[in-house]
Amino acid sequence: MADKAKSAKFEKAEALAEIKRLQARVEELDAYLRVHDTLKVLPATRRKGSNTAKNAIADAVADLLLDGRAMRTSLIVTVLQGNGVEIPGKIPSATVSQVLNRDSRFVASRKHGWSLVSSKVARPTFGGNTS
Repeated sequence: MADKAKSAKFEKAEALAEIKRLQARVEELDAYLRVHDTLKVLPATRRKGSNTAKNAIADAVADLLLDGRAMRTSLIVTVLQGNGVEIPGKIPSATVSQVLNRDSRFVASRKHGWSLVSSKVARPTFGGNTS
């Protein structure tokens, strides 16, 4: 009888951990869909001379972050690639981080991810690492 109770407690703990993981995934997907829909309707925040792949990345990310929410690099990469933005290099997240780090429009937070400098408060979305 004690073994069944112990087994049930273990199974319950596993189920709760799975629910937590699934909830986090749903939140990440919600953030992706919100950003994807936003890309369709927002005006572009292009800089003059935006003809290189790296400038195109920075401009696309600026569009993503116009709502004032911070976004982690992994989610930025997912959204950009999902919208057909080509990211050069072997490690897309490293390329995006490098591009954003060199652009004065963006600020990084290890806790929340990338946001626009003009954003007063970076409200987090969900997704992988900031680098």
